[in-house]
Amino acid sequence: MNVVRFIFLIIVSILIGFGVISFFPCVKTQILPTYTEELKDLSIHYKLPAHIAVKSSLPNTSALGGFAECGNEAKPLFCAFFKFFNKQGVFIYIDTSKIVPFGEHSYEKYRGYKIFIVNKTDSVVKLPAINSILYAVAEVYYKGKWHEIEYILYSWCGNSYHSVFLRPGEYWEDVVPKYTGRIKSKMRYKLFLTEEQYVLSNEVPISFNLSQLYITKDSFCQIMDSLGIYKDEPPPLE
Repeated sequence: MNVVRFIFLIIVSILIGFGVISFFPCVKTQILPTYTEELKDLSIHYKLPAHIAVKSSLPNTSALGGFAECGNEAKPLFCAFFKFFNKQGVFIYIDTSKIVPFGEHSYEKYRGYKIFIVNKTDSVVKLPAINSILYAVAEVYYKGKWHEIEYILYSWCGNSYHSVFLRPGEYWEDVVPKYTGRIKSKMRYKLFLTEEQYVLSNEVPISFNLSQLYITKDSFCQIMDSLGIYKDEPPPLE
């Protein structure tokens, strides 16, 4: 009987390691949609607002309250089996090994990559946020310099500003778009820890459109509205 139980435990361990089954509550087996081949890269002509949203691991007792909350909870590191978690410190990583849907709700029709914000220190990390959205933006390399193609969308409401916390040995996971355009380049994400301190992700190959360096989404919508375009409905991403 003990031999049978031992063999059973070995089989279960192997299945968990390959992600076939989930033994711990934090290890969620996710089957991606079968339409990933039908997804397309994101081609736009303006900067996207920052969009990486997370839920704080600890309550922010100094926050005024009233900010928009997010359900994207942090996970313990033992729930992830990734070789790059051998790094130390606070870091951000773009995983290009698998294409995942990027978008919101039923409009997830673009290719994206998973992005990880990891705390491999002995201390709780405190990060600034606006309505649970981190100060994290994509940058592309163009003519010898790094340029932002995403921007921080500031709020008129003071209650929107707060901090989120990531405990030691935890990480957040989200999805970022796989951009495409006329200019071949490389992209990285910059995550601000404070107003002056930041960490940079790994660099990944992409392409982008020149207008993404200069025009924000708000400005683009205003221009389209003044021209009578998209007046009754928001503009599509592409």
